[in-house]
Amino acid sequence: MADMAGTVYISYLVLLLLLPVVVRWRWGLVAALVVVVAELAVVAFVFYLLNAYHVFPDQFAGEPPPRAPMEIMRRGYQRSAVAWVQLVALVGVPAAAALIGGVLSGVWSVVVTIRRSSTDR
Repeated sequence: MADMAGTVYISYLVLLLLLPVVVRWRWGLVAALVVVVAELAVVAFVFYLLNAYHVFPDQFAGEPPPRAPMEIMRRGYQRSAVAWVQLVALVGVPAAAALIGGVLSGVWSVVVTIRRSSTDR
């Protein structure tokens, strides 16, 4: 199951990266930028769905309730660390992939424009 989740995650990242480039190739830069904005909305929606349906189980569910103040603080730090890792993995990395795809399509447009202007001279 973990292999399938990893495969789906990598496929998701590759799709987010390459879709703006393919759209730029077919329909132009404006359409690619619209796709980047739509991809960012999809990333936020996917994170919302994964969070709302509790796809990832609570890693601290089996532990007894903390009694000492230091134990409460330690668990709070652990939960915070897990939440940050999930946020980066589920929002930060996919959003970066979408933005990098947009940058690649923009760079492609600049290169094509420079090439066309240099051949026109």
